[in-house]
Amino acid sequence: MSSKETIILRATIVLNMIVLAVLFGCQSMKQDEYEQVEVIHEFFQTLDQCDRNHQIIAYDDKHCLDAELFRTQYLAYASVASVKDSQESRLLFLEELINRMSIARWAESKGLLSEEAVIMNLEGHLRVQTAKKWTQDQVRPLVKETTNEDIRHAFRKKNTRLELAQIFALEQTVIAKYQQRLQNGEDFIRLAKESMKKVGEDSTHYYMGWIGWKDMGIGPEDTAYSLEPGQSSIPVSSSNGWHIFLLLNKEERFYADQSTFENEKQSLAEAIYARKVEERSHSWVDSLRRQYPLELYTSNLAALQEWLKQQNLQSSPYLIQEKARLEIQNEIFKLDEDVVLAKLGPYNFTTKDFLIALPHIPTYLLTNRMRKAVEFALTDYLFFEEALQDGYLNDSAIQNLLRLAKINVLNSKAVQIYTQELMGSEASEEIVFDTAWMINTRNQLIQELKPSLESVKIDTHALNASIPYFF
Repeated sequence: MSSKETIILRATIVLNMIVLAVLFGCQSMKQDEYEQVEVIHEFFQTLDQCDRNHQIIAYDDKHCLDAELFRTQYLAYASVASVKDSQESRLLFLEELINRMSIARWAESKGLLSEEAVIMNLEGHLRVQTAKKWTQDQVRPLVKETTNEDIRHAFRKKNTRLELAQIFALEQTVIAKYQQRLQNGEDFIRLAKESMKKVGEDSTHYYMGWIGWKDMGIGPEDTAYSLEPGQSSIPVSSSNGWHIFLLLNKEERFYADQSTFENEKQSLAEAIYARKVEERSHSWVDSLRRQYPLELYTSNLAALQEWLKQQNLQSSPYLIQEKARLEIQNEIFKLDEDVVLAKLGPYNFTTKDFLIALPHIPTYLLTNRMRKAVEFALTDYLFFEEALQDGYLNDSAIQNLLRLAKINVLNSKAVQIYTQELMGSEASEEIVFDTAWMINTRNQLIQELKPSLESVKIDTHALNASIPYFF
């Protein structure tokens, strides 16, 4: 064989090896993605509504409600509804929660847990919750314990409210120029209105109104509370940008008795520590994310942003998510779900990943800051991947939050499917699902399921012991 033929043969062998390697690599990547989807799907399939490691509050042969699930939901409800806590309030809420769990079981019996829209919804919750918990677990050891001085400062702030105006900018260089103009004698309010227009806001938004404790980040809050009426601050940063505050007015309430302070001391300490963890998380997240090289595919992002501009972003993000999914399925959407929008270290972030994250991205980022929107979603995506590798699907706190997500997601889907059963799928497609309609349909479904709930027994002692009485 001639040397030329030998070279050609070797080149062919090498080329074949490269092609095989690429093919096996692609197959491996697809297999990894497939296995991950299977793990997530199996996780939600096997995630029981009831955790029998906790005390059981209500039960029968088919249903079970544990104290931890009730406590988490009831506290969230009570904090929003400001209910007067009593056994009657707890029993009423318990009945509602049992109804929701029964509807979720009905939805599972219909195979709704395998629907793609439901899986996307649940995966979004899974990514957000695991990323948040994983981040907190990394950050907590870095946060200093709360001191008595911290608690006293918080107590004073809690009993003081401020009336504020602000000059706002997205960049430090811009806010520095505003500060210089203030020092040169320009009017604060005029500059504040100008700053709002510059960032695309209504000029009246410079007026912040009355602000209380925990309404802002710790840094801006400390700066604002250090002012006296008529004073303006130095520039201070927040997660949104840069601010110069003007204190217009201050109202203070002082409690002289020590008992009031002592009664609030524990709750204040917990709130302060939680805020410190939250704020420390931002800088920690930024430092970790910088370790992963980020590559954005701007043409793909532009196509996605153009599509989003045509949507009503004030409507339910889940409806937008579903619309995009159906358009991709029907090949109407400009991008398919596997198109890569960004690459973060070893991870590809696709159109489907963005749609999964969509309901959890702030609306103001979706309107005109697509890069920031993708970076926001990428953070949860990255930390979810890290948490998954650390075994966070077995974390009991994560499982409790995701049991709630599973119940809520299945309840929403159940109303839609039950309507189709009542009226036929074609007629139901023409119905406008307003709040009144959904409540009425849901009540009909509950009445249908009532006979199966008549045997549920309630342990009132466990109900009362699930959480100390408050209010």
